[in-house]
Amino acid sequence: MKMIVHTRSKKQEKHVKLFLEDLDIAFTIVEEDAGVYKKHPPKSITKKESQLLDNLSQSVNFVIKHRKGKVKAKTLNQFLDEL
Repeated sequence: MKMIVHTRSKKQEKHVKLFLEDLDIAFTIVEEDAGVYKKHPPKSITKKESQLLDNLSQSVNFVIKHRKGKVKAKTLNQFLDEL
């Protein structure tokens, strides 16, 4: 069985190490790559992506209103007849 312990400081690491030694539990200390925690800046949204998100939001709001009975939806045949 493996247990991973992430310590926030060397002091915490020392106390965990002493605790495990007192219980006679074998352990290995592994340093993690700093690159794992590297954060990327947020990606800017293009105009096309923004429009797509707006359309999706409007669609979701319509479905929510339809479920609550606040809006009536047309059938596909009614929609095609109007065209």
